[in-house]
Amino acid sequence: MITGAWHRPEDELPPAGKRVLCLKKTRAGTLTYYLGCYDGRWVCGMVPNVVAWMYLPDPPEYLTVKKEKGKIDIGKAQALRNAGWKLKDIADEMDVTAARISQVTTPPAPKKKYEHEWNEQDPPVLQSPQLL
Repeated sequence: MITGAWHRPEDELPPAGKRVLCLKKTRAGTLTYYLGCYDGRWVCGMVPNVVAWMYLPDPPEYLTVKKEKGKIDIGKAQALRNAGWKLKDIADEMDVTAARISQVTTPPAPKKKYEHEWNEQDPPVLQSPQLL
């Protein structure tokens, strides 16, 4: 796959379903760019006259770096967090996202007890307005 090179549809078609940049010639004779794909027919815009196409370049590396959601040594993450490390620094050290580190090092918030919740040892005392 050569990125940045135009291909004539008569000579070569892109793989089925692969998104490409299409160059189309309108009825007025102007050239227009569309994103599209070929899946037995051209699927890009309303004009079917694709005169050339090219593969899209890969996104910049700084946007494509995704850290895997794998197993984390929770003990190590917690120890680094307790030692004052920032979430981002721990994430970089363990090759995961900061959000993932936050998930495993932040204790869950205690469940709030609502007025209508009670246990058997502490039943609510209901008072009728007529008895007061």
